[in-house]
Amino acid sequence: MKKIMFIALTLLITLTSYSQGSANPMQNLSGPAASNDFRNAFDAVNSRGQWMTSSWKTTVKGTPLALEDNCNLVIFTKDDKVYKIENGNYNAKLDKLVTEYTKDSIYVFGDKNIAHAKLDNVVLRKFNDTESNKSRFHFVLSQGEKLTLTKAYFSTIKEGTINVMTKLKETSDKYILNDDYYISKDNSTVEEIRLKKKHLLNVMSDAKKEIADYVKRNDLSYKEEEDVVKIIKYYNTL
Repeated sequence: MKKIMFIALTLLITLTSYSQGSANPMQNLSGPAASNDFRNAFDAVNSRGQWMTSSWKTTVKGTPLALEDNCNLVIFTKDDKVYKIENGNYNAKLDKLVTEYTKDSIYVFGDKNIAHAKLDNVVLRKFNDTESNKSRFHFVLSQGEKLTLTKAYFSTIKEGTINVMTKLKETSDKYILNDDYYISKDNSTVEEIRLKKKHLLNVMSDAKKEIADYVKRNDLSYKEEEDVVKIIKYYNTL
């Protein structure tokens, strides 16, 4: 009980110091107020991390976070260390892993030293999009030697309407959260794919008949994520 109270107190001190203003918020993490458990995790992965306020909750409707509820975040670093963090999530606008300590304060992790992570036991890894040649975090839905199915989230802000006469905003800005599916053949690069029969069978053209029979036999759908995961897993066994 004393340990819990101590951690809560140190977090309060840290966040209070930040809210009052700091030229370098990261100094709050390395000082004596930060507990060793939290400081070690931050030091390991925060080479480009930063504190930020949850300002979107009052200025923009919706959220850029991919998951509706925060969950346990496990970060695996490139130097083979593992850190478990509560209240984790993924910011789809920033393409960053985050942890929410209070309703007003979120820590955004730098990803320079992150090998991969887990959110609620779902693996997140950086993949490079062959079309855009850009890298971002993907949720790995099914990983195999031949094919890996991933899902990437994207968040944008849709601006509210403005009255042409008064020039005043009539409706609030809001976050729009979208997701796309991808296929990887080398577990490094990805290409976008649609959950449609034609697209999926073309990707698995070397086993088209076997896949079609498997889908029919098990009454699966090419349009449902859960079923497509089963299809990809089956393909990787052939």
